Amino acid sequence: MSPARRRKCGAMQVHERLSEEFPSYRANQLRIDEFTERALQTGEAQRAMRRLITIPVVVHVVYKRNVENISKQQINTQISVLNRDYRATNPDASSVPAAWQSLVTDAKVQFKLATKDPRGRQTNGVTRTKTDVEAFGPDDSVKRASTGGVGAWPANKYLNIWVCTLSEDLLGYAQFPGGPARTDGVVILHRVSPPFARRGINDATLVQREAGPLGQVGQPPIGRFTARHAEQNQSWQHCDHRGGAWAGCGRGPVVRRRRCTGHARRRARRRR
Repeated sequence: MSPARRRKCGAMQVHERLSEEFPSYRANQLRIDEFTERALQTGEAQRAMRRLITIPVVVHVVYKRNVENISKQQINTQISVLNRDYRATNPDASSVPAAWQSLVTDAKVQFKLATKDPRGRQTNGVTRTKTDVEAFGPDDSVKRASTGGVGAWPANKYLNIWVCTLSEDLLGYAQFPGGPARTDGVVILHRVSPPFARRGINDATLVQREAGPLGQVGQPPIGRFTARHAEQNQSWQHCDHRGGAWAGCGRGPVVRRRRCTGHARRRARRRR
């Protein structure tokens, strides 16, 4: 009997590709990390925690078949789940492992579907694009009209989320801070959107997992969320960089994540 199929996060694949394709990518990351450290030292991170920040969201649904064209109701539910977790009102908050309970807090960040498009016209925050592409990979092709996808709205004004069919057993991926604005955002598999979230993928919390690294984007309105994210997470380097199979959150601390963080910091110091 063959092992059960497991899907994975493609963020590290994207990270390594961007590191090769864009010489400024790593330098931008170091600059953002230094900004984060200053925000913590000067108290800007703490001051940012005092006010609620609303981030406009646009969801780009790219589909070939009708089943991939998820409904507005599904999208609304996903935004609700996202807000619930960022505001620490999720019903399973009490089950956070003891080692992390002190970190649970209201991030005072909320997400709302955009009501105006980049040209100032009324919108419901959702775009729909019919494609001939069977499935997209982690090469950002879903983010370009020339390759069957659709381009991003300005990353300095919106959080872009693409929903599509993905290849290579991908659940989704995000672009870390410092990358090109035209590809900034989150990509998720259409089948993990509510109510189609599969058992083991934590009730559509994939967007939360992928959106976490976006907290350090150094541009408004998301940039105003930078210092707050820094206060809670210290750095994007605290993200799980293993990029392997993922079938839900763990039940306790994973020491390997700390080693990964330390390695990233040592590597950063060598480049200075």
